[in-house]
Amino acid sequence: MYGGLRLWAKEEIRVIALKPITGRELLGVIYRGKYWFDGILRVRLRRLGGAYAVAEAIKMSKYYDELRAVMLDHELSWIDIHLVNDIIGLPVLKMDVQGHIEECAGVRYEDAQRIVKRLTFQDVPEPLRVARVLALSLRLMGMRIT
Repeated sequence: MYGGLRLWAKEEIRVIALKPITGRELLGVIYRGKYWFDGILRVRLRRLGGAYAVAEAIKMSKYYDELRAVMLDHELSWIDIHLVNDIIGLPVLKMDVQGHIEECAGVRYEDAQRIVKRLTFQDVPEPLRVARVLALSLRLMGMRIT
């Protein structure tokens, strides 16, 4: 247990991976383990700071009670992961381009590595890989539409 949170009760923990679509919009991909795609969350960055907008969107989602961790893509390095962790009470992992942990909040580094290992087939954790693919597709569709 970490801070009252059971990370390891099940083999497949539910996580959300966040990736920017545009400068004001993020895509959240919810995954259960590395096999099960559970849903999508859209985060709009408005007047609230990035950390507050991310935390609020996660807390208001139907997945919040089942989430065990949050992954942020390297493009979201400006978001304060410690503040997000303080607000939502979940471990937050900031990932680099290769899908490795750059920084973590609310969890020991060793436990963060265990989370990532449970979510990874090859190099990049599956929730983050899918978030990157979908965000790129949405960016390209947006370019054609406008």
